[in-house]
Amino acid sequence: MYLKRLQRSAKHVFEMMAAFIETNTFYIAFNDGQSNRMFQTFNKKKVLLIEGFETMFKDAY
Repeated sequence: MYLKRLQRSAKHVFEMMAAFIETNTFYIAFNDGQSNRMFQTFNKKKVLLIEGFETMFKDAY
């Protein structure tokens, strides 16, 4: 339930941010020091990140 609420809130905040900030992509990622997983993503025009994408933490920037 907590994660669903966070997802809905993030989507709303990302939509509001997109109206004011000239950037394509916003995201929330979880990391455990080993890997970085995209929890929530927002792509305004071009899809650069998708939810669930995971990469090694050392490769994330």
